[in-house]
Amino acid sequence: MNYSVIIRKQPKVFASLGEGFKTLANHLYLLLFPIGLDLYFLFAPRYTVGELANETLGQALTIAQLGNQSQETINQAIISIRSYFEYFSLSSTLRTYPVGVPSLLAGRPIAENILGSLPVYDLSNGEKFMLAILIFSLIGLILGTLYFFWSSKAAQPSAEKKSFIAIFNAFLNILVLTLIMVVAVFLISLPIALIFTLFNTLSPILGLIAYFITAMVLLSVIIPLYFAPHAIVVLGQNAFQAISTSLKMIRPFYSSASIFLTFEVIIAFLTNMLWQTPADNSPLLFVGIFGHALVTTALLIASFHYFSNVIKIYEELFVTQKAT
Repeated sequence: MNYSVIIRKQPKVFASLGEGFKTLANHLYLLLFPIGLDLYFLFAPRYTVGELANETLGQALTIAQLGNQSQETINQAIISIRSYFEYFSLSSTLRTYPVGVPSLLAGRPIAENILGSLPVYDLSNGEKFMLAILIFSLIGLILGTLYFFWSSKAAQPSAEKKSFIAIFNAFLNILVLTLIMVVAVFLISLPIALIFTLFNTLSPILGLIAYFITAMVLLSVIIPLYFAPHAIVVLGQNAFQAISTSLKMIRPFYSSASIFLTFEVIIAFLTNMLWQTPADNSPLLFVGIFGHALVTTALLIASFHYFSNVIKIYEELFVTQKAT
């Protein structure tokens, strides 16, 4: 299909958001994924890397002392980082990106819950550290794949039922997509950091301009790529086809997609500020967990409604072109 034609019809942003919440009302079982994951983070043991963090911070302190940073600034930074990693759990990698089950508590260093203190196991050993990340990440990707599949099915009840082989192939391609994005972030972040450092050294204004230009360029790529997992789940494409399809299909709707994703980010961010308010040992945290699951699941379903609208527009265009 030709994606470069002029398209006047646009996907309905607010209708898609509304459909996300309406659809969830009939598929409340989807809430079990984010609620279950957050309950695990709240009650499960913490698998920390306290010793490894202390060793790394010690080396960083030695390097920082050679620079021009004040001792007070260095000490404050070290105390802050050390307190965070004291209860930071490797199980937080169950929350995978770009496909994964959303979580309110994944990055939260929980020390206790309403039942008391949590057991803590230090996995600073290199082999245990890497093995834990690998196992948690794979489990997270499996759960995320199922979560995306069932959310897609809820948004498209008339779609053909996916076989186990199709779901397994989707998992493999989501794994490939995740690895591609990890490598891309690693390759892009280093030169960007060097550019920012160079421009900031020359002039803070030049650094600000470089930051603005880089942000605009990255957004022009990230927004169309947001729907690559949707192409894998809905269209059954492999990771590379999904990236290409997402870029080509969404680019004609860039303005609409930007508005849609902006509203999703704003809704998620503002509600997360509310859900994060209760303390770790407060019963109100359960309200936050439920509210977070409700909003994030509805937004995910809304994204599948939006993607389906894009597909329908292309299908209608294809039929029109074929008729003429």
